[in-house]
Amino acid sequence: MVLLKQDVTTRQVSAQQVAAVRRHTSMPTIGDDIAAGFNQVGAAMETVGVRLVGRPFIVFHGRIDDVTGGDIEICSPVASPFNGVEEVYGTEVQGGTIASTIHRGSYDEMAPAYASIMTWMDEHGLEPSGPPREYYLNDLETTKPEDLLTEIEFPIS
Repeated sequence: MVLLKQDVTTRQVSAQQVAAVRRHTSMPTIGDDIAAGFNQVGAAMETVGVRLVGRPFIVFHGRIDDVTGGDIEICSPVASPFNGVEEVYGTEVQGGTIASTIHRGSYDEMAPAYASIMTWMDEHGLEPSGPPREYYLNDLETTKPEDLLTEIEFPIS
C-alpha cells in the first residue's frame, strides 16, 4: 500500500449544539457501536420532535485499540440545546479553528489521513486543542467502500 500525503486545510467553525451518546468501543465492534449509537440518538430526537440540522459526526475521546478500546461520542447537530432522553444527552461541541482533510476509501484505511493532519500540525508548530472528529459525507449503505468520503477534523491551537 502506498501512503499518499493528503491536503490539509484550516477553517473556523462555530460551536455546535448536539444530541449525543457516549459509548466505550473497540476496533472489532466500532462499526456496530456507531450504528447503534446513531440509531439511539435518532430515536431520542424523534421522541421529543427535534430535527437534525447538520451532518452527524463522531468525537473520538482517546485512542481505540484491540486491547483496551476507547470512548466515542456519537453526535447529531440540533438547533437548540437538547434536554436529553435516557442515555442521550445534550452538549455543545467546541468551535474554533480546525485542521481537516478528506479521506476517500474504506473506514479501516484512514490511518494515512490522520497521519497527514498530525504531520501538518507538527510542520506548522500547532497542537490539537480537542479530540478529533469524523464526519461521514456519504451513506455506508449505498456507497462502495472505495468511494466513501470521511472528513477528519482536529481542533487546533
